[in-house]
Amino acid sequence: MSFEQLVHVCKLGLVGNFHTLVFEWQAKREHLAIHVQDLPKLVDDFRGAQREPYERNPMITLIDPIPRIRLSSGCEAVVNCLYGMAEIAAQFANKVSAGMLPASFNAIRKKVEHGEFSETGLTQWVNDFEWYRKVREIRTEWAHHSTITIGEIDGAPLVVVRCLRRPSDRQEFRQDIHIGIAELIDWIRRAISVVDGLGNYLLVNHIIPKLDPSANLVLPKRDAASWPIIKADHRVDVEELSVRDYLAQVGIVMAGGLAS
Repeated sequence: MSFEQLVHVCKLGLVGNFHTLVFEWQAKREHLAIHVQDLPKLVDDFRGAQREPYERNPMITLIDPIPRIRLSSGCEAVVNCLYGMAEIAAQFANKVSAGMLPASFNAIRKKVEHGEFSETGLTQWVNDFEWYRKVREIRTEWAHHSTITIGEIDGAPLVVVRCLRRPSDRQEFRQDIHIGIAELIDWIRRAISVVDGLGNYLLVNHIIPKLDPSANLVLPKRDAASWPIIKADHRVDVEELSVRDYLAQVGIVMAGGLAS
């Protein structure tokens, strides 16, 4: 199963009136995919920032601050987006599972780490929370206590996270830390994989089993590039499909009402 298949199923609107939450989740996921591409470019710009000696004192070097600001903004956006994606996914999971899963990703994390949900199969899909624990604390720090700072060692940028929040909030970071951009990119990739895993679990265990495979759907016909076909009279061309046939088109085979 894949996140794209979850989106295809939710487009049917058969999982409840909350199904549109998956599209908010999808938007966060897409933003993170772009951040993965943009961060290395921002690092290159940071390294290549214009530098010139101060005319009144050549011992002082003036550096264009804009690349540093753009890099820090990108890093802060990543942390907020990671946190937001996880929380939106948890809201969706709570509704799809009829309250079995908490509406907070942090609550899901705690329960899994305490050994709960092992019998549901969730832990086969969702079991890496290191990135989330760090992101959650950093977001708290930057949202309520301090701001992001970009440091530099041998020309390489480092994200400096201060530690001004309450001692009771300090679980991952007890003091100021430095984070490399490569580590931040690794968090993005791990987060997408883990939160996708939550989506796969929900699709297989809570969504598809509740669908009636023989129910009829009226859907837009699509061309080879998956765009809706619009007729000369500006109406959308449609077709009737069963739920089973629609799922087969997106790579999901239902056997006895279950996905395989």
